[in-house]
Amino acid sequence: MATLDSTERAKIALAAGDTIRISTTGQCTVQGLSGAPATTTTLTSNSQDFGPYGVSAVLLVQNVSGRTDYSLNNATYPLNSTEKRAFDSLVSAHGIAGGAGKRGVAQVGQSNERSGARNWAGPGSVATDVTFDGLGLADPIAPSVSALGSVIPHLHARLRNRGWSLQWRNCAVGGSSFIKQWAGQATQWAANAAFFGQRASLGTGDAGDYGDVIVDSGRVFRCKVGRPRYATNASGVAIPSGSGATNIDYIITPTATQVTGATKPAAFATAAVNDDIVDNTITWTCVATSVGSMAAFKVLRSGDFGFDPLGLLARTKTNLDAISGVSERWVFMANGQSDAQASLANQPTIRSWYKQAVESMVDYFVAQGYRVALGFTCFSPNYTVFADPTYPDQFATLQLAINDALTVTYAGNASVIAGGDLYDYWGRTPPTYPEPPATSIVGANAPHLLASAYPEYAQVWADALAASGKW
Repeated sequence: MATLDSTERAKIALAAGDTIRISTTGQCTVQGLSGAPATTTTLTSNSQDFGPYGVSAVLLVQNVSGRTDYSLNNATYPLNSTEKRAFDSLVSAHGIAGGAGKRGVAQVGQSNERSGARNWAGPGSVATDVTFDGLGLADPIAPSVSALGSVIPHLHARLRNRGWSLQWRNCAVGGSSFIKQWAGQATQWAANAAFFGQRASLGTGDAGDYGDVIVDSGRVFRCKVGRPRYATNASGVAIPSGSGATNIDYIITPTATQVTGATKPAAFATAAVNDDIVDNTITWTCVATSVGSMAAFKVLRSGDFGFDPLGLLARTKTNLDAISGVSERWVFMANGQSDAQASLANQPTIRSWYKQAVESMVDYFVAQGYRVALGFTCFSPNYTVFADPTYPDQFATLQLAINDALTVTYAGNASVIAGGDLYDYWGRTPPTYPEPPATSIVGANAPHLLASAYPEYAQVWADALAASGKW
């Protein structure tokens, strides 16, 4: 016998000769999805047998109040794990509802993890299913605002078929860098250079911007006035001087002109905490008169000035913690394209920086009590759009950084496993689509996967998770 509490639902598959008895102490509804009459029956403080229907059938049972019990062929024995996987799939509005052995999952990454980044009407543009298998799992999956179709419905189905009960949060942000925008990185002063400035929140869904951090003259400075940068917004307030968007989860850097001067301000050397220093059209605030663990080009960790500058890690935590009734919370991480655009000739440097960024994020998540599956996104075959001939080698170098973290730093760590590696699967010819000519990205292929590639993407991840022994 299985039980539904609160507002849980169960999708129940019956063989041709099966009968199921459904009993409720409050109220429940029973709807025929296939094989059974396409009607809805409401039970109130009673029980009723459903079936046999003479053909395979699927019923959807929704608990409304009280408790609802159901047993196949009137059996009252506890279900073993195999029967549970075959018989009992509890679902909620964005996946499967909570309870013992059930998991919450947050998706973290960039545009290919978030969804198809642009609507494209060309070949291969068939959208990911808006609802998958009648379960009501639909894009956009909060807090994402993109309805273009993501991998989540496909991956959800594969994991559900293995018996997992899941609730999802899509926290990926298009165009985001693990180094620059998720963990954050301190830099140093440079002449005639652009820096991003401190920015207050626009409102709901926007954490504002801490501003760039530099280490110079034995001190730590925060960019108080600089160029604007946005990553998430659901406030209804349009982004100033930007696209006019009011609802985003992708990086926007509106056109701006703020730059430092030709020479470093002498006041850097004597600044006290909270002193403001005007530097041409940039303004700096001194936040520390000793550097401590801070250093120029340090990839930031929890507790550092400027860590999580756009609030993306905090946003993930808020959304994952909001999932109730689960025994474990997981983060699925995959990224790469944005960090491979760093235009660095020094491959060991980008390998080290990316490893540090990944570990900063993983350690933050593990400290919250989460588990992490660390994967890698797909290559961009038209890398010339980034004006960077080193891109192919850099992308491969980032994969090495992921392997460094998994095989050295987290070797034997039960909280960290390998996720899917799309670069390993597709190499340098993933199924991406041509960008429309009107965009700034022009070429035969661009960074974004065809929607029709998402089932393969999901299978790569499902196989990697199964191989870990934890899924």
